[in-house]
Amino acid sequence: MSSETVGTRIAALRRARGWTQHDLAAEVGVYRPLVSRWESGGATPSTPHFWALVEALDTSADYLWRGERP
Repeated sequence: MSSETVGTRIAALRRARGWTQHDLAAEVGVYRPLVSRWESGGATPSTPHFWALVEALDTSADYLWRGERP
């Protein structure tokens, strides 16, 4: 079983795009501290933010939420 979490997947996808937390926050329409909380596991994205992350990070919901690749 992988120790990967939603937050670690968000961080990895963000870094793969060469984005800072501030860049991702701007894409999703939130403040940078919230991105930091998602990535550290201190918060889980709300439904609208989750879908904005899927779109901004160009990934699937299954991968972001469960780590399942297509």
